[in-house]
Amino acid sequence: MGPTLGQFGLNIKDFCDKFNEKTKIYDPDFVVTTWITLYNNKTLTFTIRTPPVTFLINEDDESIESDFFSYYIALSTLHKIIIIKNNDLNIQHISMLKSLLGTMKGMNIIIVNNIFK
Repeated sequence: MGPTLGQFGLNIKDFCDKFNEKTKIYDPDFVVTTWITLYNNKTLTFTIRTPPVTFLINEDDESIESDFFSYYIALSTLHKIIIIKNNDLNIQHISMLKSLLGTMKGMNIIIVNNIFK
């Protein structure tokens, strides 16, 4: 990022300090999406988004089991993903759940109840 921002004459250290401050709440292994807006007066703003749903599904290795045809994910993992993604989208939990179910259907993932483990 340094060379890209530097060619526009922006203060790279200032950006890095602000970016590190905003991302310290995330696990260091998380993939985050960052939207940067550059202005003519050599300033910038940026927005950090949570990791994509597919990343969050694959990241929780302990709850994903597979057989020949399908993958299984724990219900508790689905709940964690809803909480994480709601920080970004700020929509109703039922809408988020419908979106996640559509993503999981496309990935051939079946949700299992792990409440008694």
